[in-house]
Amino acid sequence: MKIMHVDASAKRERSNSRALSQHFLERLREEGLDIEVDYLDVTVDTPPHVNEAFAIATYTPSHERTPAMKARRSRNRPQHWHRTAMSWHSARSSRMKIRTLTATVALAGLSLAGLSPTVFGADTAAGRETITPAFTEAIANVPGKTMTALVVDYPPGGKSLPHRHGQAFVVGYVLSGAIRSRINNGEEHVFHAGESWTEKPGAHHTVSENASDTEPAKLLAIFVADTKDKKLVTFDKQ
Repeated sequence: MKIMHVDASAKRERSNSRALSQHFLERLREEGLDIEVDYLDVTVDTPPHVNEAFAIATYTPSHERTPAMKARRSRNRPQHWHRTAMSWHSARSSRMKIRTLTATVALAGLSLAGLSPTVFGADTAAGRETITPAFTEAIANVPGKTMTALVVDYPPGGKSLPHRHGQAFVVGYVLSGAIRSRINNGEEHVFHAGESWTEKPGAHHTVSENASDTEPAKLLAIFVADTKDKKLVTFDKQ
């Protein structure tokens, strides 16, 4: 992905602006995003008909533009500026996702060391999924209850054996890819990234698998269970 860094700041402030931009880009690249950046100094690099006000109006997200910005932008909008604006919006969306990811990682570090291996049940090796602890935390305003989260990675075509989660209330949230799921004898549903479902205590999770044979999938499973319950995943005996 290629983005444009628009610099409308005074010359003495320009180096600070670029330094902040570079710091942000490094964070994005650390997350595996392939990004190139072009720097645009609106006081030097823009054609004569493009001024600072137009640049700011173009690169301000549409829902934040004032009527005056919209008027300046509509009067003169070369096609290559429109394409660049689209790239800027794409980068802005990525930045929001990175902020969310950073917050999730910070939350996951709360009590990682406190998770016991028995939380996974006895037969995780029998499935093709990989289960990784995310966090566990006592619920302060619900005595005797603990919230635990596990990240489940499915390779292409991967699946879990039928299983139960004891008396835990469960929320499944798809982080990436698509997950095919069935609870008890209900209908199968395919959940995509950003979608979720819930499981009542004692439910039998009869189908949990990657809906794709070519792409991996990732699931966040959140459990609310009695603190004394140490075995949150019990696979059916084969």
